[in-house]
Amino acid sequence: SVANALQNGNLAPAAALPPYTTKAEFVAAWKAGTPPDVDALAGAWDGELQFLGVLAPIGGFITHNLFPVRGGKRWLGKRFDRRGDVGTNRFGSPDGDVLGRDFQFTISPSRYDGKDALVLNYAAAPTPDLLWGTALRMRDELREIAPGLFLGLGSMRASGGMHNSAPFVLRRSADASGADAAVDGEVPGDDIAAEAVESGGV
Repeated sequence: SVANALQNGNLAPAAALPPYTTKAEFVAAWKAGTPPDVDALAGAWDGELQFLGVLAPIGGFITHNLFPVRGGKRWLGKRFDRRGDVGTNRFGSPDGDVLGRDFQFTISPSRYDGKDALVLNYAAAPTPDLLWGTALRMRDELREIAPGLFLGLGSMRASGGMHNSAPFVLRRSADASGADAAVDGEVPGDDIAAEAVESGGV
């Protein structure tokens, strides 16, 4: 929305750690970050939505109720493959992480400020999700503000792109098993949107 975009503010980049009281503070800290070392990404990362901006309630509902794949519950974070440029999202379940909603990751110019960021492109995944990747063109842009601490802006081209984004934080997971799971194989393929619809997920 226009209001959500305006709440990005126009503050100068300011290196600051969480918590943040406004979306403008978050965006200023994100702008001060740097692209992470992609060779150090492999493994599991814990995610946390930031309840900032007028669209925060809607963003939380989408992320935890519509975005999860079949069998998954709340969004937990992300996982990056040890081999290549592919990652996936992690969702909670009684039996452990459920993986899905794949993305391709690169260091590329941001669509927000033109400076380099870690870009997660859902439309460019090897098997892009029909809804979130192909139709909605989901894209995340992340920067590192401290070792093992990323700030992210999540967006969909269909709803206004990066300037109408939702803020989130990624931290290196303390669960070593999540990191080890990426060693022996590629990130599992995602459930397509049709399967999610069938299960009532989206």
